[in-house]
Amino acid sequence: MALQFSFVLGALAVVVSVGSSSNTDAFQTRCSSLLNYTTIPNANSSSSEFVEAGTTIQFPGADSSCGRPSQVVSVSLCRITAHVATSSRSGIKLELWLPENWSCRFLSTGNGGLGGCVQYEDIEYAASLGFAAVGTNNGHDGMSGQSFLNNPDVIEDFAYRALHAGVVLGKAIAHTFYGMPHSKSYYLGCSTGGRQGLKEAQAFPDDFDGIVAGAPANSFNNLTSWSCHFLPLTGPTQVDTLRSIYSPLLSIDGSLVYPHLQPGAELTGAPQTYFTGQPFGAADWFRYAIFNDFAWDPFSLTPEDYVISSNLNLFNIETWDGHLSAFKSRGGKLLQYHGLADGTISSENSPRYYEHVSQTMGFAPRDLDEFYRLFRISGMGHCGGGPAANEVVWQAWIQTRTC
Repeated sequence: MALQFSFVLGALAVVVSVGSSSNTDAFQTRCSSLLNYTTIPNANSSSSEFVEAGTTIQFPGADSSCGRPSQVVSVSLCRITAHVATSSRSGIKLELWLPENWSCRFLSTGNGGLGGCVQYEDIEYAASLGFAAVGTNNGHDGMSGQSFLNNPDVIEDFAYRALHAGVVLGKAIAHTFYGMPHSKSYYLGCSTGGRQGLKEAQAFPDDFDGIVAGAPANSFNNLTSWSCHFLPLTGPTQVDTLRSIYSPLLSIDGSLVYPHLQPGAELTGAPQTYFTGQPFGAADWFRYAIFNDFAWDPFSLTPEDYVISSNLNLFNIETWDGHLSAFKSRGGKLLQYHGLADGTISSENSPRYYEHVSQTMGFAPRDLDEFYRLFRISGMGHCGGGPAANEVVWQAWIQTRTC
């Protein structure tokens, strides 16, 4: 199904070449008429509208779990929306924002958690800097995993396809609209978005010149096992619970499933997730994707279930491929960061992946530095916050190798 969809996307034809204009009226007219001369492949519906700087866009149909009912737009832009089929029973919601003051650069945003929310604040941030910016709902709406039930096509969208499809479509539409291709393309995401960034470097090395992957949720199958194993441990046996929190999760054969929580990270996210004694997103992954059973009880999780999840590795969602040679060869740059006070994803996992890439490619760290950097940031929580440095100078390094 993925191959067929890629082929259809490749058939996109630019019917009219549109010249650029600094005149707002001309820009607005070009935006309003865009879909008259551009066909978006597999789109069930689409729209284009001019949005003036300072406008607050409302999203009345957005899932409430996304927590994004509106977004203030700081620059004038052309907003493209589309519902695009990825198979006969799956599809994505796409948002493409094309700023009037375009800098010839393209950027894709990622998602978070179980990934069914367009991250409008990230799209707006990119557009405000002059990027043509795209984002999707990753193939389903909201933070629940219920859409995965009995539908592997939706799982495939979540694992990799939605992001890649959005990038291919976004670049083609932007090219048509501006009348010229972008000069550089970037990716910016954290958590699930960090995993998506690594997946792009691994599987679609030509999509981006530069990737910023924060606190990536790779080793995904083991991460969800680690996340769920806290559920039966909260309660009266507090000492055992604490020991488990600061110890790595091991499989039934004694091998490492997932590293421990970093001491100090328990105050920056874990109280709202792991320490409540209640299921959250990881439980939905097991219930709807792994066991495909609406009635599955997360409190029944066993070490044998870790093995089941790892062996299934649906659509290679583990995202643990250490071969980044193709990405390096095309001149790509990967910047990965992880806060050492991350209470959601163990900060020990990022150096594990860095070392895995080093060993797989046979590169010492000084050799990896040419295209892959890892920054471990003291005091930073999950994707930001905390008494830490929160600004990453990513664009300069990608373009000039300075940081």
